[in-house]
Amino acid sequence: MEDGHRKTWKTFTNHIQNISQLSIYYLLFLIVFILCNSAFSWEVIKTDYFTVFYDREYEWQAKKFLQSLEYYRPKAEKLTGNIKYHTPVIVEDIGTTSNGMTDPIFNRINLFTYPPSASVLGAGTQSWEATLSLHEYIHLLHLSKVGGIMKVPKALFGNLFMPNLFSLGWVVEGITVYGESQISPYQGRLNDGYYSSYVASRVKDDRFPSILKAAYPPMEYPYLDGIYNYGGMFFDYLAKTYGEDKFREFFDRYGSSIPIVMFNFSAKQTYGASFKDLWKDWQQYEYDRFKDFDMEGKKLTDNGWYTFDLA
Repeated sequence: MEDGHRKTWKTFTNHIQNISQLSIYYLLFLIVFILCNSAFSWEVIKTDYFTVFYDREYEWQAKKFLQSLEYYRPKAEKLTGNIKYHTPVIVEDIGTTSNGMTDPIFNRINLFTYPPSASVLGAGTQSWEATLSLHEYIHLLHLSKVGGIMKVPKALFGNLFMPNLFSLGWVVEGITVYGESQISPYQGRLNDGYYSSYVASRVKDDRFPSILKAAYPPMEYPYLDGIYNYGGMFFDYLAKTYGEDKFREFFDRYGSSIPIVMFNFSAKQTYGASFKDLWKDWQQYEYDRFKDFDMEGKKLTDNGWYTFDLA
C-alpha cells in the first residue's frame, strides 16, 4: 500500500511539474509574441526637424502632431533663441492621461494622445495636438539652450550640464504656458479666463502670491498648478512690458553662465532688475488692473479646497 501511495504521489508531482513547465513556456511565448507584435506595429515619419514614432493605430494623430510641430516650430525657436534638428518624438496612448513629457537629457519628447476635458485645461483648447506640441517643444528648446563657455562642460560631460535645466518651476512652465497661449486668442490657458480670474481673486483678498510661493508651492490651492498659473501670467506681463525678445536674451545669458548662481544676475542684465523686483512690479500691475474686480455668486465655505455635502 505504501508503495502504491508513493507511486501515486510521484505521478501527481510529475504531472504538476509538467503543467508548471508548460505554463512557463506558454507565458514566455505570450510575452515574446506581444513584444514582437508591438515592435512591428510601430511606424516612423521623418522631417529635417523631427522623427516621429507612433503605433500605426494612431497614424492620423501622429500626423496632426507633426503638422503642429512643423507649423509652430518657428514660434518656439523665436521665443527661446534655440533650434534643433531630428528631434525624436514618441506619440503614444497611456490611457486617460492628458499630458506630455519632455526629456532634455536624452533629447526626446513624449506626446500622449488622450485629449483633456474642459475642467483640466479650461475651454481654451481648440486643438490638443497644437497646444501639447508647442508646449513640449518650447520646453526642449528652452532647457537645452547652451552658449558661451558652458558649451565646454556640456561637450565633456553631457546634457546634465545645461544651465537652463537649473531654472525655477515658474520659469520652466511660465514660458510654455505663455507660448501655447499665442496660438490664437481662443487657445491656451492664458486665454481661458481661469488664470486671470484666480489672480484677480487673490488681488481682491490681498493675498497676492510671493515669488517664494511660486518657487516652492505650499500645501494650499492651487498646489503645483501655481508654477503654471503664476509663471504664465508673469511671463505675459514681461512680454507686454519688455517685449518677447527679452525671453531669448535671458535664456541665452543664463544658458551661457554658471547655473543657479547667475540666475538673478542674468535677469538684471536682461531686464535691468532682479526677478524679485520684477515680481513686485507685476504685483502692482495686477492690483491696478483688478482693483474693481468682484466675483459673482455667493461664497459657500471659507475652509478647504474640495468641500462635500454642502446641503
